[in-house]
Amino acid sequence: MNYEFNKDFILRFEFFGGLLVSNKTFEIYELIHEDTIFLSCIKSNYSIKAAVEIVNRCLNVKYTPNLEQFVEIGVLIKKQMLKTHKDKITKDIVDFYFNKINCIKQYNYLSAPIEVSIYPSSFCQLNCRFCYFKSKRDVYPNFVSAEDWKTVINEIKNNNTIYLSILGGEPTLYPEIDEILKHVDKIKLKTTITTNGVSIKKSTFNIICNSELITPVISLQTINDKNLALMGVEYKKIVKSIDKFLKGGKEPRINTVLSTQTIEDIYQMIDFCVNKKIKEYYLNIYMPVNGEYKYCHKFNHYKQIDVLIKKYIDKKGYQNKINVAMQGCLLYSAYYEELNNPVSSEYERLIYGCEAGNTKVEIMPNGDVIPCTAFNLNDFKYENVFKKSLDIIWNSAYYLQQLRNYKVKDNKCQRCKFYSFCNGGCPAYNLYKNKNIIEKGDDRCLVKI
Repeated sequence: MNYEFNKDFILRFEFFGGLLVSNKTFEIYELIHEDTIFLSCIKSNYSIKAAVEIVNRCLNVKYTPNLEQFVEIGVLIKKQMLKTHKDKITKDIVDFYFNKINCIKQYNYLSAPIEVSIYPSSFCQLNCRFCYFKSKRDVYPNFVSAEDWKTVINEIKNNNTIYLSILGGEPTLYPEIDEILKHVDKIKLKTTITTNGVSIKKSTFNIICNSELITPVISLQTINDKNLALMGVEYKKIVKSIDKFLKGGKEPRINTVLSTQTIEDIYQMIDFCVNKKIKEYYLNIYMPVNGEYKYCHKFNHYKQIDVLIKKYIDKKGYQNKINVAMQGCLLYSAYYEELNNPVSSEYERLIYGCEAGNTKVEIMPNGDVIPCTAFNLNDFKYENVFKKSLDIIWNSAYYLQQLRNYKVKDNKCQRCKFYSFCNGGCPAYNLYKNKNIIEKGDDRCLVKI
């Protein structure tokens, strides 16, 4: 029996082994180096026997691939006959993988971001009270062409970044947004575009609805008059856009930033999503940046909401109808007593901890690459993606290296069972509050040691 590598999968070499990502389900599998080399060889049309031998020679092991598991995952496809089939093993191919593994083992960070967010422009017709981008909007009065963005997006795709997120401002107000959306669809890059849904032009609707890879994320705070106070627009206007997407065969994701909503407001939103047959509803914890603490709740508050939501979903029988996800940094501190250290691998350490500069970066309208929009624009001297390649920035930018390698000095943090991945909480918050990342941990943390 012969096997063919499924081209619907992304394969990435990483310092801990590798990552395998399905372009259909977008499930991510963590690999050891042996499996990564083996699958890479199969992808290059080597036979099973030759691929195993290459692994053995590179790593000086006796490797046996779990073919049944690879077939079950879907990365390997059984074939009776293959048009091309390489059995000859050269010293060059063994040296290639040997050098690749030895080189990548020297790093302590990913070969490329998991997600890149781009901000084509800072324009927005609303003035949401909770907007995390508000302080940056006036800094970027201009925008660059879609052609410039397409060059960056091509690099993102070629570097095996898994997700692209298009943000703003209101990204649908960017004059050439259709060109960007057509391009990400053409190169088959999984993309979300976050919009308030207020004034999306017909052509943009059609591109999104006709793409299997572009998901609209609609910002909606309540299904009552409170939405007007929070966003400056009546909820019914946003619902019209949601209905338009649904009519076009495209199921949006709904996003709410938790600020002044009551639990009854959230229940109403859940009912709304279920009634519309929308399966993904995300609740985002408000991030206090630039001194705006007005809507900043204690993490126990979000934990209580999360518990009440789960009870409500059980009570209403919504278990298979909706996924309500609470998102936000440091929320795990509210579950300190219930959780053991959830990290059992290097990859989990990266995704559980601060992802800024570790799994993601965000590109401002002028091309500045910042680790996360929680950082202020004067926190670091940022590199620009229109002047230097994203790959070079990812691998050599001093500020990204700082965020990957610092260790907080706070004794309380060092005694915590979450320290290996948390490392003192949000570095952007700590930098703003303490003028320093390493001296003290995040004072919002609920852990008492």
